Amino acid sequence: MLLKNHHSRYTITVMSVQKIGLFSAHSFAKFGGVQNHVIALYKEFSKRGIAAKIIVPGNAHAMPRGIPEEDIITIGVSFYIPANQSRAEFSVSVRRRFRERIWRENFDVLHFHNLGMGPLSYQILRHANSLNILTVHFTSEGSKLSQIPIAKQLIKRFYEPKFYGVIAVSPAALEAIADFGGFKNGPVKIIPNGIDLSRFSYESATMTSPHPRQNLLFVGRFEKRKGLVHLLRAFSFLVEEGRKNLRLIIVGEGEQRQTAQDFILKYNLSSYINFSGKVNDSAMPNFYKKADVFCASAVAGESFGMTLLEAMACGTPIAGFANSGYSYVMQGHEKAVGENLLAKPGDSNALAQKIALLIDNKDIYERARQWGLKRARKFAWPKIADQVLNFYEEAHVWKKKAIDTRRMSITRSLTN
Repeated sequence: MLLKNHHSRYTITVMSVQKIGLFSAHSFAKFGGVQNHVIALYKEFSKRGIAAKIIVPGNAHAMPRGIPEEDIITIGVSFYIPANQSRAEFSVSVRRRFRERIWRENFDVLHFHNLGMGPLSYQILRHANSLNILTVHFTSEGSKLSQIPIAKQLIKRFYEPKFYGVIAVSPAALEAIADFGGFKNGPVKIIPNGIDLSRFSYESATMTSPHPRQNLLFVGRFEKRKGLVHLLRAFSFLVEEGRKNLRLIIVGEGEQRQTAQDFILKYNLSSYINFSGKVNDSAMPNFYKKADVFCASAVAGESFGMTLLEAMACGTPIAGFANSGYSYVMQGHEKAVGENLLAKPGDSNALAQKIALLIDNKDIYERARQWGLKRARKFAWPKIADQVLNFYEEAHVWKKKAIDTRRMSITRSLTN
């Protein structure tokens, strides 16, 4: 049965959800899409009167603001290792006290966001007496992990029996689940990332004074798969064409900083480039707002595309590469906008043409802007939280049926 309330159109009523544990496989040492997703879900559940706690690996030196200290549980240690053209956290706990903590919390639902590298997620699963749900935030694109037989065996033997439902944030994440052999112990559904439209919106962003240049914006880590050098090459093509009024604002940091700077010096682009470094989350809406075009140049490894969604919500059109995650966010059929503004990954010349189309054609620019605003509204967090809560109900029903079926099977075997 569904019940309307003042926070959203509906919530679950059949399953009594009073307490939810949200486990992030990624610590709060450095924030990213998964951590922000977990925090947003926590806040949405809290608005609805559902008790929630966040569980993260590592220590408590970098906790998010606005969340009571008692609602964050830190377990084990974590450190970074290279993985999937990027890096991953290896997490483990060498103490036994956390077992009692998980039991004592008595969660109705324990919702894992990625499994992470290392045994920590399984250590928690072993001692959880809850409805366990997994959300997959990654893609196997560009990764060889799913091709390792022992990795699939570990997932099937140790992890799959512990879960009764799996969520994928996009078709790319759904393909990653399939690459690891699929999931047969409960429902599987795509429920995308959400966006806080009170923070990222065309209306709420601070209006800036007219600027003499057309601003292009890149946001991301400086690593190979994020494609910053491909974007710089596309930018150089635009400058060579005589577009001297362009400026590229680069937000982020990473190991490819020197590679990017070498390219900029080689092609005399220094006067057109502004490195802004790492920017506080509170300042990001205005970076999107003052940009004329957001350049999404990641070539692979993207399961979604939160920065695209944030830019569109602030009224900034997108030009980028059609990796599987970005293609999902930009999915649409309107002529010349949406997916049509994405180029083949790695094709800098094609990316330059997509950017030029936006800055040269006012009609397409405005249609792309309006399309993005409309598309972003579909990912508002209240709508996404509704879907998550209803998925808990669906998984609960599946689990109950599975347990009843096993009991009947045992009874038959004993009576025969």
